[in-house]
Amino acid sequence: MDRWQQIESLFEHAIALALPDREEYLRKACADDLDLYREVASLLEHDDSDGQEQSWAATAAAQLVVPEAHKHLLEKAYTEKLQSALAEYFDCKLRLRISIGGSGKTPAEIENQERQVKLAQAIQSIDADPFVRELVENFDARIRDTSIKPV
Repeated sequence: MDRWQQIESLFEHAIALALPDREEYLRKACADDLDLYREVASLLEHDDSDGQEQSWAATAAAQLVVPEAHKHLLEKAYTEKLQSALAEYFDCKLRLRISIGGSGKTPAEIENQERQVKLAQAIQSIDADPFVRELVENFDARIRDTSIKPV
């Protein structure tokens, strides 16, 4: 069972219980998995189904991980605004979970950094290659770093 299936299952069981019984159920069901407990508790806290028989699976779920500098987005007012805007944009009911983490870099920045690391490794590998070293030493060859493309 993947993580979201586990969360959905716990949520469905907990939502069927009376409010006073949910906490105890979650503590037992989540045991030592604090992240799982927090995830399900957050969904329960933001549940607005008013006892309606609607499967949580019919609701889209999104997780937004923001850097520490944007921790104000964890405030309920911001979360609700974002959730509402996303639900309107995607034209569906949506549950949004915002947490602190990540590197604070955009996916493009992360990809570029990984590309630079691979390029540096490729250049180092070419420089250390015995055949290439022999060409450089015996034939005064030069390596153009711009011609090296990591695989």
